[in-house]
Amino acid sequence: MRLAPTLSGIALTALATAAGASERLFTYTYESAVLAPGDRELELWTTYRHGRRYYYRRVDERAEFEVGVTERLQTAFYLNFSSKTQAALDASGNPTYDPTTGEAILEHESGVEGVSWEWKYKISDAVADAFGSAAYIEFSLGAEEYEVELKGILDKKIGDDLVAFNLSYEAEWAFEPGFNRPEHFIEADLGWSHRLGGGLAAGLEVRSVSEYEYDRGESSYELAHSALFAGPVVHYTSPSFWATLTVLPQVHAFQSEVANDDRLELEARERIEARLLFGTKF
Repeated sequence: MRLAPTLSGIALTALATAAGASERLFTYTYESAVLAPGDRELELWTTYRHGRRYYYRRVDERAEFEVGVTERLQTAFYLNFSSKTQAALDASGNPTYDPTTGEAILEHESGVEGVSWEWKYKISDAVADAFGSAAYIEFSLGAEEYEVELKGILDKKIGDDLVAFNLSYEAEWAFEPGFNRPEHFIEADLGWSHRLGGGLAAGLEVRSVSEYEYDRGESSYELAHSALFAGPVVHYTSPSFWATLTVLPQVHAFQSEVANDDRLELEARERIEARLLFGTKF
């Protein structure tokens, strides 16, 4: 399945007819602003991940349809897609090789990942109040798992600068018969962006992700890994659309599942992530 051309086609059609758009200055860090009642927006996400202990490349795409419900409340619906190519692993988790050519054997899969439903409630404003704040909840359902994500959002606009901070908790249940203990994720995101003029803005995003897994032998949750990412974010806005790109290399693992000389988490996380967002009202 070729997902990128399909979503790109939707984007070009929407952008050509759009009359205006709100904007996001970050791709991982959320802001407290919500759409006005009755406003609708299309957001297209592309997230690229590359490099684990073995060959790994993944592209996740989301088509998000946002609707303003009240002055403080908005909701959104997502269609989620995924395409992944990775080394085929043996029972010990090591890459396998073709005995004739000696080349690594690769596996590829792609398709619809599932659907999501989001609600965001704005508590205070980033300009009029001491700081902006919002509460966020998202439900996701896929073929192999379902998730619930809770997020607290803080941000502040000072002149041409915007600073935002998110703290998130996510519980993820696999459709596994006889075992219903969820995996837990704690994520902290920090973003800073500065308006440069001409519709351009640039800044920095920092992302920390920790995963807790249930140890059946110990009958308790243990920290499986914790990784830190940091990198630049650039943004462009026009009267008809906006676009934001973040590139996040992994810079440090506070705890990794498999020790390595790079001091990175390369079993469950990648060496680098990049995310591109397009947004337009319709």
